[in-house]
Amino acid sequence: MENELDNFPKNNSSLKSLPDGLKIILFVCLMLFFLIFTTVIAAILTALIFGFPLFPYNNINTHISSNVNAEIVFQIFSSIGLFVLPALAYARHFEENTARFFKATKKPNLKIVLFTIVIFFSANFALDLLVKLMYLIPFEEMDNPLIVALLEIENLTEASLKRFLVFTSPLKFVLVFTAMALLPSIGEELTFRAVFFNLFKRSSKNLWFAVLFSGAIFSLIHFQLHNFLAIFFMGALLAYIYHLTQNIWVSVIAHLFNNGLIVVLSYANNLGLITYDFSKPEEIPIYISIFAATLFAGLFFVYRKFIISQKTQKL
Repeated sequence: MENELDNFPKNNSSLKSLPDGLKIILFVCLMLFFLIFTTVIAAILTALIFGFPLFPYNNINTHISSNVNAEIVFQIFSSIGLFVLPALAYARHFEENTARFFKATKKPNLKIVLFTIVIFFSANFALDLLVKLMYLIPFEEMDNPLIVALLEIENLTEASLKRFLVFTSPLKFVLVFTAMALLPSIGEELTFRAVFFNLFKRSSKNLWFAVLFSGAIFSLIHFQLHNFLAIFFMGALLAYIYHLTQNIWVSVIAHLFNNGLIVVLSYANNLGLITYDFSKPEEIPIYISIFAATLFAGLFFVYRKFIISQKTQKL
């Protein structure tokens, strides 16, 4: 009897021993399952909170889209379901140790965190070159159904973003910050850096394939044609930083700073504390963009050497 029990798989060991290529497919299936399941649950919870009628179900989305507060709450629930829960479920059942797989066991080095924030701040200015490059492509003149659909999604996303950033109350600030900065920084880092990047790297044995491919998927899921290269670059940068630091908290904080800065500046603008309008970004002269890109490249070279030196000191 004891021998039979010893031979029985413990702690989902059969799932944890699956090939990484198959784990990638199963993780995508997990995401799709949670997407469908949580979209329904998020719609129902949002309807209950705001008093929308539950029947017919098709009308719930109409009610949510007509109320910006409901849209924000719906996005909060959806973000948890699409990014946080699948990553946690995957790590719990397909990896030996969840925290070690995520690389979340160590506190981030404060110097590294501050330097990473500087890197991301400079990168945002350099990204303007990539956005300018994408606007040279005449997407609006193309008759391809996929391009037309993606442009429509991009316009709807930009419209929602503008609606989200119009607020003055502290409570609304907390909700918007949670929906646009806190949950995306946690959920997207767990999904794209921890799960996808780690699995791509383990299965391919190639760092740059993992960096570039995880960055590409990160960009694709945002459905932003004109910002595709910019988002891809940021995704690849976050993946490489995750690899360099071996700490998910560094990339989470960097992501949180990048998204949170938009919310904070918009809040300050709405209160009249500064003059800033994120929905109407000023055109950056090309020479400033080139200078910013050059500055970023130099800073990142120093940053990489700094990370390596920090690791050497610990050894």
